[in-house]
Amino acid sequence: MPKFGKYSGNSGAVGTDIFLASNGTDTITYTLSDIIAAVGSVTLNDHSTGQTFDADDMGQIHRFTAAAANTLPTITAGMIGQFIDIRKRTSGNISLTCGGADVIKNDSGDDTVLNNNVAGQLWAGIRLTAEALGVWGIESALGDWI
Repeated sequence: MPKFGKYSGNSGAVGTDIFLASNGTDTITYTLSDIIAAVGSVTLNDHSTGQTFDADDMGQIHRFTAAAANTLPTITAGMIGQFIDIRKRTSGNISLTCGGADVIKNDSGDDTVLNNNVAGQLWAGIRLTAEALGVWGIESALGDWI
């Protein structure tokens, strides 16, 4: 059975994370983008500017390489149960503003905007799920999203 590991001696630039697979004899290297493409179940989108997301962006990973102000889609009935993943690969602020009158439920109440503006967090992420009409839920988060 192959063994997998991450080589972290690179610059950390987007697309340069290298994963190694070895069966004890041969070693094959993959970038994270290669692995995601091979799995084929999730689309990875790289962005360097802010986005206004729509229903077609649901079920995808959106990775930001520069500070960006983003707008989430207004939840429709067909989106309930679907997710959107946001990944931060920058020291800049990534903001997520709800579309329409939607809110993001969290421990401190309902918000209409989430930010990760911690310069030291060069890797952060959040998965939001459309729980109901007008309600985004935080399924998982890495880093400080306030």
